[in-house]
Amino acid sequence: MNAIKFPEGVPTGMELMLADGKRRKWVEGFTTPGALRPLVQFMGPAGGFAHDGDWYTTQIFPLFMGVCGDAFRFAWYRQDGEEWRHGDAWVISPPPQRYGAALDAAGFDCLVLIDPDLMQTDSPIPWNEDALRAQISRSIAIWKRPVLLADLPEPGWMTLITGYADNGKTLTGWCEEGWESFGFRFDPDKKRTFSDWFGKTSHVVLLTNTHPRPAETAVFRAALTRAVTELRRREIGHMHAGPATYEELAKRLGDPALSQEDEATTKKREGLLFPMIWDLATQRHYASEFLERSTEVFPQAAEELKAASDLFGATHDAVWKINRLGGGKSPGSPLPKTVDPAVRKQIADIVLECRDRDLEAARRIEAALRAVGVEPPAAPQAKAEPAEGHEHDSDETTPRFVEREAFDVVGIEAWLDMERDEDPGHVFANDLPPHKARIASLAVTPGWYAVYHARRSDGKVGCVVGVNAGRNSDVPEGLGKVTVPAARYAVFECDADEMGKTWGYIHGQWFPQSDEHRLGATPPFEFHYPPGEDEAKDRRAIWAPVVAKRAANSKE
Repeated sequence: MNAIKFPEGVPTGMELMLADGKRRKWVEGFTTPGALRPLVQFMGPAGGFAHDGDWYTTQIFPLFMGVCGDAFRFAWYRQDGEEWRHGDAWVISPPPQRYGAALDAAGFDCLVLIDPDLMQTDSPIPWNEDALRAQISRSIAIWKRPVLLADLPEPGWMTLITGYADNGKTLTGWCEEGWESFGFRFDPDKKRTFSDWFGKTSHVVLLTNTHPRPAETAVFRAALTRAVTELRRREIGHMHAGPATYEELAKRLGDPALSQEDEATTKKREGLLFPMIWDLATQRHYASEFLERSTEVFPQAAEELKAASDLFGATHDAVWKINRLGGGKSPGSPLPKTVDPAVRKQIADIVLECRDRDLEAARRIEAALRAVGVEPPAAPQAKAEPAEGHEHDSDETTPRFVEREAFDVVGIEAWLDMERDEDPGHVFANDLPPHKARIASLAVTPGWYAVYHARRSDGKVGCVVGVNAGRNSDVPEGLGKVTVPAARYAVFECDADEMGKTWGYIHGQWFPQSDEHRLGATPPFEFHYPPGEDEAKDRRAIWAPVVAKRAANSKE
């Protein structure tokens, strides 16, 4: 194998130090938010969360739980009845979206590199050991930024890499052990060395840039909008979610076979509740804290947000009630009383009460969003086969609504003659390939964009085909950039071969027939999803900016 070629000026080894050298307390942690907290912490006051020389872990951890959706999500069971698999977590919440949302709120852009055997993405960096060694070494030596490695040293663990040696063959850092960890401890004797890290790592999180932390109101609006979706949705891919998860648990608790007293049945019976319900307790505890903070951000909606916070707090307390009913003393302790079907029936009833509280909390959050001028996302609809001959199914005709912050798209700029049926496909096929690798390296999130940003006097439409490069991004020579302002969008999903038909539907039927929305002035854009598990599905999304019709005569 050829020796790795590092960028000029990168030493063969280096070790980062804590910003202020202080030891930190543990903090209760879900894997992703629990790893992101020390990642930002290691950056010091640049992360924006320092207070009197110590860290506001009580502030940053609920923030991460809220913005990445973990606080409001509840998904555990596969719809096919099979046991949970490690990769199911990625179906529930793909890593690029989770890390991207959380770190953006903290003032960082990131790039998530994933083993293509686990998830297909349009990554700008190949997945091989040499390439990752170069990226990790560059991040530590040049940018002075630590790196997160997932599933190292064991599945479910997170490792914060703060040093390397021998051109990245050996890495050093601290670990977080799965769900039961209470976070990282930056003690010298806790530091570990890894020489066989590549074969175990499932994905890598690199901090690519810093930007001013977005306005707190924008962060919380987006998180609350996402919360409504998470609380109401009944499925995510092949997983039960939200209300369906509670219902599946209640159904399983009613199985008469669970009353047998052999060892295997005892393990299965107690495995229904542990660790699942304690995950739920942690999630709803931080949902409650996040909403408490939301009452300060949106005082005009404080009553509704406080009511939702109390509902989540009640669900947290209900988990302890379930534990006591089962005869448990602490999280993870045996639950001997669950052998009694009457006890399991009581627990099942409490589980369904938790479901009802989630739905009521979603209703309260919807009311809060309306109080701050945001239309809540549409309720999820049951799947239905389209009628024969119908041109659009429910995915295309029923958009979801998204409040999106400003971002830059950097890539190839072209002027399209729509009268000659020129579209971004021509740019993707002919103009982009020679520059694709260079443009892809600028991406802070997966996927490609085509932004329609201007119209010339000759009728041609300006379009930039490229990647989300974050904010205030530099433009390499020979490329173009368009800044997409913050706006509210109606998002229409479709297959690639339905793009023209979907554009026609949006402007020919949906806008003219809408009593609530008209086209906004912000540039519309197309989003090309990165390849998924089923490569035959080439999915797109059209983001059409919307404003309320009732505001047509008001100043926007």
